[in-house]
Amino acid sequence: MKRWTKVLAVLGGYAFAILTSIIVVAIYDRRFTSADNDAYSGMIAGGEMILGAGVYIVVSLVPTGYVLWSLWRRRSRRRSSS
Repeated sequence: MKRWTKVLAVLGGYAFAILTSIIVVAIYDRRFTSADNDAYSGMIAGGEMILGAGVYIVVSLVPTGYVLWSLWRRRSRRRSSS
């Protein structure tokens, strides 16, 4: 795979992680009524922030792992050829 294809795949993975966290938080937010939003707005917002960050971190492990694996493989190939 060419270098720019790898870069685009990784950036696409991070974009997918952001999109996934937004969708999960939107689904979570539908559980609350307007009365809940009025009474517990700060707690709900904090929970949504933690949920969104957690989902983003878990999903973004895939592109991060791919970058690290790709760099490790490239470095080990350079060492074996020298």
